Amino acid sequence: MTRRTAHLAALGAIALGATAFAHGGWAVVTVDDLPEHLVVGRPTAITFAVRQHGRTLLDDLRGSVVARAKDGAEVSARANATGNGKYAASLVIPRT
Repeated sequence: MTRRTAHLAALGAIALGATAFAHGGWAVVTVDDLPEHLVVGRPTAITFAVRQHGRTLLDDLRGSVVARAKDGAEVSARANATGNGKYAASLVIPRT
């Protein structure tokens, strides 16, 4: 890699980071109480909070909780806003 290429790559990384920061950037999802296990056929409540930049709680988002098996099969549940940046979903696992 030439010196010029390295400088251009560094400049691109800085510009990308600045753009992400200016346009909302990143969010942190914190699960309130992650269950130790799931029971097949029974709903499991998953509650979590979403914070923009790790600080400000975000309301009115659309999200879901997804469980993926080793074989690639997926089960998902829609998360509903419960207020103050908190969300809840009820996930039912159909098989082991």
